[in-house]
Amino acid sequence: MKYHDFIDKRKLNISTIIPALQDAGFDKKADHILQCGNRRFFGVCKECGATHFNGVLACKQRFCAVCQKKRSLLWYMKMLPLFKYYMAQGNKIVFVTFTVKDTEKLTDGLNYLQDAFRLMIGKGNKITKAFNCLFLGGVRSIEVKRGANSGLWHPHAHCLFIKRDNNPFKEDFEFLRSVWNDCLCTVHGERAKWGSVDYKAIKVLNDGCKAICECFKYSTKFDWQNNTDDVKELVESLHRQHLIVPFGEVRKDLNEGSVEHDLILPYTQLKKQFCAVCGNDSFDEIYFDARDCNKLINIYDFMSEDNEND
Repeated sequence: MKYHDFIDKRKLNISTIIPALQDAGFDKKADHILQCGNRRFFGVCKECGATHFNGVLACKQRFCAVCQKKRSLLWYMKMLPLFKYYMAQGNKIVFVTFTVKDTEKLTDGLNYLQDAFRLMIGKGNKITKAFNCLFLGGVRSIEVKRGANSGLWHPHAHCLFIKRDNNPFKEDFEFLRSVWNDCLCTVHGERAKWGSVDYKAIKVLNDGCKAICECFKYSTKFDWQNNTDDVKELVESLHRQHLIVPFGEVRKDLNEGSVEHDLILPYTQLKKQFCAVCGNDSFDEIYFDARDCNKLINIYDFMSEDNEND
């Protein structure tokens, strides 16, 4: 993450997200997000003394704008090489969006969405066998927002599927559209149109980059200045939910737990870096903690910046 991106995301936390969480009664979450990024790491070149920003200690909270940006970048770094490999093997990557009918209660929409998806890619039924004949696997990411027209909750799933061949996707799309509604009808217990499917075939690598970014860029498009009840429902409904889930071959090839582990580490590893001033590759690691008011190195006046934000 670029330093100015980190500053912008942190300002969003302080100006908008933290007050909304506090108003909704989530003081502990708000405090964790407030402290996110206070401990900032640097590397001092042992040769010339130049100082390099080396990331921050993360809070890992789902609604922290800083951590969400880092999480998105980490998923991107892990998924892009995998998808390059699959495409080199002659497979096609498709970007598919699954929706459910807007619901008054967010938990209802999330349950319908996740139960139907599990039914589609699960084990031991005809739908799953047909699905696995077409796709090696993929990754699913849930996003939550309010419907523009209905004003109700609109959870939906962005998915990247790996086709087993390079044939046109039109027939596969018709299959998915039919199967998705069948799964939703099973979950609801009655026949009706409960959702929809949309897709984009990824023909070139640049499309793949865009699709990966779209899939992982955030978990919610949400106006944090909405009423307190909306904020409370959003936080409580997404508690302990797995919003990003790899499946099939992707799950076997991907160490998904390393994404959360890497969030708490400095953004770069100094042993793999070199000084842009003199080219040396040996550093002393130091940190600055704004909470302690203790500058371990006099490089930037971070305290004045923090006081302005607070």
